[in-house]
Amino acid sequence: MLMGISYLLTPIRRISNTTIFALSSGFGKCGVAVVRVSGPETKTAITSLTKTVPSTKNLKPRYASLRKLWHPKTNDLIDKGLVLFFPAPHSFTGEDCCEFQVHGSPAVVSAICDALNSIDGFRPALAGEFAKRAFRNEKLDLIEIEGLADLIHAETDIQRKQALLQADGALSSVYAEWRQTLLRAVACFEAYIDFAEDDDIEPETINQVQSDVDKLINEIERFLNDSRKGEMRRNGVKTAILGEPNVGKSSFMNHICQKPISIVASIEGTTRDIVESSFNIAGFPVVIADTAGLRHHTHDPIEKEGIQRAKQYAAEADLIILIVDVNKLLASDMSLHEFKRKHLNKMGITEDNEIMQKEIIVIANKCDLVDKTPVMQDNDIVFVSCTENHGIDGALKKIEETLRQLTDYSPLGLAHVPPNERHRQFLVKCLQHLREFKTYSSSDGFDFSIAAVYLRESQHQLENISGRTIHIEEMYDFIFKQFCIGK
Repeated sequence: MLMGISYLLTPIRRISNTTIFALSSGFGKCGVAVVRVSGPETKTAITSLTKTVPSTKNLKPRYASLRKLWHPKTNDLIDKGLVLFFPAPHSFTGEDCCEFQVHGSPAVVSAICDALNSIDGFRPALAGEFAKRAFRNEKLDLIEIEGLADLIHAETDIQRKQALLQADGALSSVYAEWRQTLLRAVACFEAYIDFAEDDDIEPETINQVQSDVDKLINEIERFLNDSRKGEMRRNGVKTAILGEPNVGKSSFMNHICQKPISIVASIEGTTRDIVESSFNIAGFPVVIADTAGLRHHTHDPIEKEGIQRAKQYAAEADLIILIVDVNKLLASDMSLHEFKRKHLNKMGITEDNEIMQKEIIVIANKCDLVDKTPVMQDNDIVFVSCTENHGIDGALKKIEETLRQLTDYSPLGLAHVPPNERHRQFLVKCLQHLREFKTYSSSDGFDFSIAAVYLRESQHQLENISGRTIHIEEMYDFIFKQFCIGK
């Protein structure tokens, strides 16, 4: 069984010409430990510990070989394990790499690390150094590294799938296509500025740039207009349980979480502060919170503060679970939409409150107090009895359906949304510069040099996401290959 270890990033200048090693995974005495080595002296590590020289004959690249492992200084036998050699550039870091897969006991791992540390020019890896070298050698970009980190920390199936797609380059390919569009646009303007007097650049080229920018603006706007689905899948769907005092919010919270997180009592106002828990429902990450009971008037200053906190949390939530008394629901002759509006008004949530615009699931509790389970035409209402644990499965199913809708659970949806706030911020700035270019270039007699600045700024924002900068030679190659500049 393997357990991953995450690392922080370190400056490139500190890792340039050294050979590093680290325990990349392991699980106690009964599992397997993997000690990874990367750097120019990787073959020395193999030779020193196995007493064999890596070659196609006795240690075929990317094939596991069973070898005895020895300490190079004491000549003590450490263990017998699998050795794999990955020659540059076809390795995770882009350098020569090898792995020693040994028994996972602390004594074996300690002896392997001590043996490597005893070799001149070797040192333990700094936090995140393997990923840093992979980035430096252009094996991974920042987007793929973020996906790899998310994959290591994934706790639900949705998080795993999104992280895997990102680590595999699905999101990078989207940004790369936009990057190519901007490269073409910048190259067109640069060529026009430098070579327009040669009359070898067709005027239609500028029109094509403006058309491409229009298309790119629309694509980025659609990309950002995702209601933060990617962030919900990555960080969890923030969910608030709302309702009047003593309606069963805490009982429902405990049933959903399957443990006594909230205090349950017949006394009104038991919950005063936010009681939050993270878990998953059918593979979807959820951060759910039990809140204070809402009502218009109270003279208790602590209850007032609890109500204020409940409203604030609900305003920031992605999903609202509204718990209502089944008798009050059945006594009303309103549509579900009208009932929700009136009921929230009664609890002090006005029409202009942003909570009204949230996705709201209505759970009618205390069905054990009516003669028989109510049947209503509206399938959006779920009837439960928290006292008798009745209808909870139906409530979970309704929540799961809503989560699928909120997070756009599809292969296309998983790969084509910003996964975190870092991406979103740079994309917003990119979009701003593109709009400035569009506005400026639409005026008569605009200056091509100034217009090109807007394009370069938008290009720079995309580069910040991937960490890859367009080199000047790449720009020159594009200009001379794409345009008829033959003089």
